[in-house]
Amino acid sequence: MNRSHNGSVVVLALFVVAFVSSMTTLIVSRSRIDSHDTIVERGRLQAFYAAEGALADLRTRLASEPDLASATFEIGRCTAEASVVRQEEAWNVTVIAKAKPFGDSSLPVLCRVKATLRGPGVPSVVRWSTDRGH
Repeated sequence: MNRSHNGSVVVLALFVVAFVSSMTTLIVSRSRIDSHDTIVERGRLQAFYAAEGALADLRTRLASEPDLASATFEIGRCTAEASVVRQEEAWNVTVIAKAKPFGDSSLPVLCRVKATLRGPGVPSVVRWSTDRGH
């Protein structure tokens, strides 16, 4: 009788070990996914703020260089490239910022900001839109 109980205990122990192993694998996998999502979101925010910073700097530069056609900005781990098209009394600006998320070997995260600027001195933003990250 003892031997049959021992066999049942061993089978039960194997099922428990298999269950705990599969749950551990699931938890570690989910943790990695959450960590990756956090890194990508951080990259999106970095790209967004780099594009915004580049637009702010570009507004100041346009006050002294109204015929400026393009500019490149290095902001932290981000690179922002701006193109400017002058139309009558306004400037149409497109800024594309690229962020390389920390610890991630995938392609950089992009953010595009489009704005229409108008006015004397430091031009005001009269229209603005963004495409945050892909």
